[in-house]
Amino acid sequence: MLPLTKYRPFLHKILSQGDGKIGKVKTSSPALYAAGRKLSMFSVPRLHPHLPRRRVAGSMIALGVLAMGLSVIGGEVADAEDVIHVSPSGSDKASGDGNDPVQTVARAVKMASPGDTVVLASGTYHETVQVYAKEVHITAAPGADAVFDGARQVGGWTPRSGAWTAPWSTDFERSGAPFTLAERPEAGWPEQFWVAGVELTEARNRSDLGPGFFYYDRAADLVWIDDDPRGQLVEGSALMSALYLNGADGSSISNVTVRRYATPTRGMAAVRAYANNLVLTDVTVEDNAFVGVSMMGNNISIDGMVTRRNGHLGVHAHLSKGITITDSVIEANNAKGFDGFHSAGGFKVTESSNIEVSHTRVSGNNGPGLWTDLGTVDIELIGNWVDGNTRSGIEIELSSRAVIAGNTVVNNGETGVWVLESGDVDVWHNALFDNYRDVWVEEGPRSDVRRVAVVNNTMGGSSGAPAILNVDDWTEERSAKQMNVELRSNRYWLPAGSPTLNISRWANWPRPIALSPTIGEHISATSGDQNASVSRTSSNPYIRSASDTRPPSGSSLGVAVTSSIAEALGLNGGQVFPAGPVQPFGAAGGR
Repeated sequence: MLPLTKYRPFLHKILSQGDGKIGKVKTSSPALYAAGRKLSMFSVPRLHPHLPRRRVAGSMIALGVLAMGLSVIGGEVADAEDVIHVSPSGSDKASGDGNDPVQTVARAVKMASPGDTVVLASGTYHETVQVYAKEVHITAAPGADAVFDGARQVGGWTPRSGAWTAPWSTDFERSGAPFTLAERPEAGWPEQFWVAGVELTEARNRSDLGPGFFYYDRAADLVWIDDDPRGQLVEGSALMSALYLNGADGSSISNVTVRRYATPTRGMAAVRAYANNLVLTDVTVEDNAFVGVSMMGNNISIDGMVTRRNGHLGVHAHLSKGITITDSVIEANNAKGFDGFHSAGGFKVTESSNIEVSHTRVSGNNGPGLWTDLGTVDIELIGNWVDGNTRSGIEIELSSRAVIAGNTVVNNGETGVWVLESGDVDVWHNALFDNYRDVWVEEGPRSDVRRVAVVNNTMGGSSGAPAILNVDDWTEERSAKQMNVELRSNRYWLPAGSPTLNISRWANWPRPIALSPTIGEHISATSGDQNASVSRTSSNPYIRSASDTRPPSGSSLGVAVTSSIAEALGLNGGQVFPAGPVQPFGAAGGR
């Protein structure tokens, strides 16, 4: 059973009381209360534990309950003792009921008792909010567009030396190595400015100023721009963070946007979810200076999130257990140009367990797309679309017990799936095309590779890498056989004239590496992949289209899925399918 978290802020009390009441929201219908009990804590059945909930069915149940038991006035939930209303036009001296909203979310949170809901009207909330050690549910009113915005208008412009200056004093902490690159130290400077909604690039020195740039003179408390500000809205990030769930176990955030916060490195993220049993639903986090969302806690569920154009990482998790990200978008992060080899990119998780990312689009991040590291265990990356990331699409580093299944991983700069010094990794039924290397299993000095299964995948293209599939040991001590790398029933595409000449590159230490340009040599060198095949057609024969990477109808079957892979994919164990993804992206909820 999966909580109907999207509507929980309005419904979370329904089951708590009898006597003809729905929590503290009054109803004259005992039958409604009884019906609410049957919803079993607002849960709906799932087809399988690893597939997202049925959004439509769940929404209909929730909306039905709202229609029966709650009045909606002017787009807000009607007066109720456990709901505190907020509007930018309100007053922090107000009562917080529907007709007398408070003005700030911080005031509403301070007023809230544990378990209460804070409902936001449409508008901009220029503030930083901490929920400390109590359960509070923050949500936009139905249909409202509630935005936490860290930027404010910049005024007082004066022409000076062929440019324009205005007073500005934020003095946020700046970071350097190892986060930043020598050629781009300003990535670690959290100042941000916009002219007419278009973000400016930070100049390292005043002499570098030009159209589309700004320079912040910290000593003089001045911001310089080259663009004429007259008649245009100029804004600058003046706050460091938006929302901090600090030990606020059981809290939730839904249907809000968080943008343009000047988060310094030690401030970590615009949204910090540092508590247990949290739910973030339909939250957009964009254009913040460092990390979008950071998590530390147990049982944190994210659904329908969009994190984009954040300066360093879109999403971060550390020392956590039970992180679930579904039906989300993680794109164009590390927008400031931090060092992608250190930690920047799309999503990175360290020293954590029970991590699931499913049916999520991970695209165009400057660094790895999905990255597990430093002892992370029990990982499931299922049914995602991972494309155009500058380093690896999926990187499993110093991690173990990972299932990578049903994903489409294409056009990533370094590797499609990179298994680095990790063990017990299953790579099944993925489509991996036009990455520099489609699969790379690599041994190193920090930890041995221990059992990697690459089964029923389709892969290939014309990247110019040494091979489509690569198994290496940079210590030059162990062979792929000693690493226990297993291949079965994969399909390879090497179009005629491709600069990639080999199907596989296979570690044989202490003997020379085996490079296999033909399927016969590949099977012989790897002592596996007995049911493998290769195509040299000009167009990819293993996909239906560029947007549907399932194998075409009539494709030859692979080997039967194991029980663990079947469970991850929502299938029955022992079933046999052609190589490649079994479902199209989005069929089970992916965006």
